[in-house]
Amino acid sequence: MSVTVKVDKTGKKTNVVLGRGNKDSKCLKEISESLEQVLGDSSISDSKKSEFTSKIQEVIDTISAGNLKEDASEWQDLENKTNLATNDAHLPDESNESTALIIAKILLGTFSRYISSEDESDMRENITKAEDSSNPMGRVVALKKLESLTEKYSLFTTMFMFKIVAMGNSLDPATAARADKAFVDMMKALERHDVDTVRDLISSNSDLLRVAGGGIDIKTALKNG
Repeated sequence: MSVTVKVDKTGKKTNVVLGRGNKDSKCLKEISESLEQVLGDSSISDSKKSEFTSKIQEVIDTISAGNLKEDASEWQDLENKTNLATNDAHLPDESNESTALIIAKILLGTFSRYISSEDESDMRENITKAEDSSNPMGRVVALKKLESLTEKYSLFTTMFMFKIVAMGNSLDPATAARADKAFVDMMKALERHDVDTVRDLISSNSDLLRVAGGGIDIKTALKNG
């Protein structure tokens, strides 16, 4: 089975051969649904849609290289990046600028021992620059650097989104409890350095990331975490 993936912004088409029910088909399904959801949502601004399609194009380019086997763990990483891009697209425009800053703080606060010492130092330095209101240009540059740094740890960001879902006041208790358990189980697996189990837990609980139709507001993590 194969599908052709096209991102509207570039018009570029990519033919991808899928395994039956494997991680590749699940990832491509997520990309397809995310594109339809975001590009078809009139409440999302054109600038947010453009940013979203750029992120999805990076995912598509990775797939286009054709180096991934149908059940490779990297498919889950690409699906995570797609979910994060979709979530960012649904957040209010005014919150978008500081998303990288907030994610960096979350990563340092929860996952610092799993981050390289060099990246940790760079994150702390750029957080300081990003919070310096006296240097607007330096803030922009710092936020861009933080965006690049946090992208390397998208697995951790995706894990933390389950904790945010668990903190959601609008959820029924059963859903919140399931999200909390998923996060706890992921952290236990990470402590064992069992990344494959972390990816499997994300995959088997991915529906929880869609319970918040308007996007998961990561700012709540710093308010309530």
